[in-house]
Amino acid sequence: MEKGNTDGARIYAKNAIQKHTEQMNYLRLASCLDAIVARLDTQAKMSTINKSMGNIVKSLESSLATGNLQKMSETMDSFEKQFVNMEVQAEFMESAMADSISWNQYPSSAKGAVASQRC
Repeated sequence: MEKGNTDGARIYAKNAIQKHTEQMNYLRLASCLDAIVARLDTQAKMSTINKSMGNIVKSLESSLATGNLQKMSETMDSFEKQFVNMEVQAEFMESAMADSISWNQYPSSAKGAVASQRC
């Protein structure tokens, strides 16, 4: 503009606006993909937990039917270990998600625009 090149300035401004719009679209897409990955990961973990719990219930049923106290005790120990593992995994997932979805990495103008969009 200082050199009187208004056409060049107009083209530059148009390109800058397009790139900003692209950036916002990519941020929205990244946010949606992060949400989908988190949901799928949660579903996979829940499926694993359900299978484990099903096996424990079957084991408890068989030990109750036979009246084998030692087998019941072993099954309950196994249940307790799996429950502790599940808690550790949940804490790890929460901290990993908090680290990966850090709002500090985005400019404040982008935060408002992305937060207002839904996947």
